[in-house]
Amino acid sequence: MVNINECSEEYKSYLRDDPKWQVIRENILFRDGYRCRLCGSTQKLNVHHIRGTHRFHEEDYPEDLCVLCDTHHEMIHRYFKVCDSLKEFYNRKRKEL
Repeated sequence: MVNINECSEEYKSYLRDDPKWQVIRENILFRDGYRCRLCGSTQKLNVHHIRGTHRFHEEDYPEDLCVLCDTHHEMIHRYFKVCDSLKEFYNRKRKEL
């Protein structure tokens, strides 16, 4: 899961400034009808990396991208942050047994 706040400066710059990413982003917005995949909103849209494993090569993996509104994009990132924390917690507990 890619969270721009947790990315390298190089990747942040790529997402912010690279013309290649801007074309990819526009293609995904067009493909998804300029609407959030979850609620249909047309406001404050983000292109979300579903798995986030293809950094800098998104053009080869458009299925790993989808459009989300700010609200749902933030919710998904918060959810996965909680899931990651729970996995870490249970892994620590398992090691203690």
